Amino acid sequence: NSIRHNLSLHNRFMRVQNEGTGKSSWWMINPDAKPGKSARR
Repeated sequence: NSIRHNLSLHNRFMRVQNEGTGKSSWWMINPDAKPGKSARR
């Protein structure tokens, strides 16, 4: 849980819904994210 939470705080990572019927999703690097520090929420 804490890993998913930390990934969601940074715009470098984006959540991608899994093609299956479950609630699971994948995390991947956002190619459109600007390099440098990301804004904190």
